[in-house]
Amino acid sequence: EFADDINEVIARARAAGVTRILLPNINRDTVRPMLALCQAHPGYLFPMMGLHPEDVAADYSAVLYDNRNGLPTSEANAVVETDEGFIWVGNYSGLIRYDGNSFERVDSATGIASVISLYEDSRRRLWAGTNDGGAVMWDGGSIRGYNKDDGLRSLSVRAITEAEDGIIYLGTTEGVAWIGGDMRLHLVDDPVIRECFVDSLCAGTGNVVYGLTKAGELFTLAGGTLMELYHPHDLGIAG
Repeated sequence: EFADDINEVIARARAAGVTRILLPNINRDTVRPMLALCQAHPGYLFPMMGLHPEDVAADYSAVLYDNRNGLPTSEANAVVETDEGFIWVGNYSGLIRYDGNSFERVDSATGIASVISLYEDSRRRLWAGTNDGGAVMWDGGSIRGYNKDDGLRSLSVRAITEAEDGIIYLGTTEGVAWIGGDMRLHLVDDPVIRECFVDSLCAGTGNVVYGLTKAGELFTLAGGTLMELYHPHDLGIAG
């Protein structure tokens, strides 16, 4: 409906103060155009994967993958689809790639093991957060790991996201770290958040990243710095 003037529609939304837009797809045909549009406006448009009930055929059937029909394990901690169309599944046994036909486990010798978070950045690099081995960045045939030798306080990386300025943020069980264009790891060294167990991270507009701690605290980051932190009672949701 808005194909001819989609950029104008998005510009008007920004001008009106809309900070983010969620895009639900309704059938298989809308998935790729929706993902392409979200990639063109990172941090502003967010995909919502699904099928509208009216677009599900009468003979539609769901397939549950587990260790009985191809998936090497029965648990999945994180799932992401990368730009080339592969589905990646992170679990406690490591990282698994699905090409639409078969599952292939990534060799644990790469350092990718016990995966609990996954993220593909704007440069099409796959990031994996592990339960006890830090973070790993996979850029085609190149793999780079980040652990305590690089400055991480905690090796349990629970969340990963990228801000509009290209900074990669890692949420851990002991605060937040970030990686800039020099690929060096830095810490958000603010006592307010240094010991926080970070559950999730989400990129917003204007280089801002939103985070949530296990204790229910909401915080914002920008330029590798903590901007604000709100306790649950500040938000009216305590108790």
